[in-house]
Amino acid sequence: MIYSPEGTATYCEYHQIPTRNMFDTWEISCPVDISSTNGWYQFPIRVEFNTDKGQTFSTEGVLYGNWEWHLDEICCGSFQEYPPTLGLDFTSHPDVARLLNDHILCCLLYNGNVLSSGSPLNGTFDGEAIILGQVRVDERILKYSLGIPFYVEDSHLVRWDLSRSELEELISDFLDQPLTQRIIDEVPDVTLNLWYAEPFISPNEIVSPGYLHFSSYEFQIAPCENSPGEGKYPREDNPLRAFSFNNGYTDWFMEFLLLIDGTTIPAALDLWPLDNRRPELWPLLIPDELKTGSNLPFERIWGHRDLFFENNPPELILWIDLDQTSSQDIEIFNNITQALNIHIEDDYASGENLILTINPEGHIVLTTCNP
Repeated sequence: MIYSPEGTATYCEYHQIPTRNMFDTWEISCPVDISSTNGWYQFPIRVEFNTDKGQTFSTEGVLYGNWEWHLDEICCGSFQEYPPTLGLDFTSHPDVARLLNDHILCCLLYNGNVLSSGSPLNGTFDGEAIILGQVRVDERILKYSLGIPFYVEDSHLVRWDLSRSELEELISDFLDQPLTQRIIDEVPDVTLNLWYAEPFISPNEIVSPGYLHFSSYEFQIAPCENSPGEGKYPREDNPLRAFSFNNGYTDWFMEFLLLIDGTTIPAALDLWPLDNRRPELWPLLIPDELKTGSNLPFERIWGHRDLFFENNPPELILWIDLDQTSSQDIEIFNNITQALNIHIEDDYASGENLILTINPEGHIVLTTCNP
């Protein structure tokens, strides 16, 4: 529940959202009765969880930030300036200032080690900055979000990876991709999601609660003899340049890696054809080999080539929704999986060393990974 400045409690609404990680994630919406959406806001909040064993866990804190109009529902109600309680003028960094000449600093997500005396929040923080921008493509204006990791130590911004020239190169390379051009042509109001990171070794370990950490700006792409891109990203000769479409803006929604040589790799592609969150994209991202025509599609299609996920080899996993599946659907699913030499067990089928790649026309296709 969330509390008004007068102490009135209001229950929040929540629902679980799909992610590509192993942790449960919820979206929480809290209605507030306010007289103004200008300047800073501050609301005490309490969150309580009950387990199936009868245990209760709760935490209390304060939501605070700066009211801002949202841009196409990418995000809203977050910081346009670094929170003053952290003792840093975030925008004083020259690269940040140049980017904010024509971008909006939408969100700062961070965690860290606080100090026990003096200014307690002037400790060590790592986090993710989300900026919003737009780019003209022919006669259209396309909106994009851009995620960048940062690191703060004793009120000094010691990590900021992206310069203006690197952003311009990233956007130019991204728009040149056949996959990007195909999506832009087919989805007029598409929002582009971009991420960028360079190698960085944290001088201090930050203990992060649960999944609230920002080491996800890393990929370890498995070797495949017939597909490029093997290795760790970011690295000295190739920063991490990732992207997605109409997806979340934080780091765990990365789907494609864009290499310096112009190659695009589906690093961790998570498709939910029955979900209504990105219905306009599912037909464009699902490989032809996995399409079911007018019949029920797979509930979920997940293909990864990232060894950071539990050190598993490249794998394709297909799920089916047993509650909606007819005997005809089962027959179609079996025909598809048997052609791939994998078999459905209960409600899913998986095949090691089956990967997703992108052909020269920008279509996603299935390929066997030869290590």
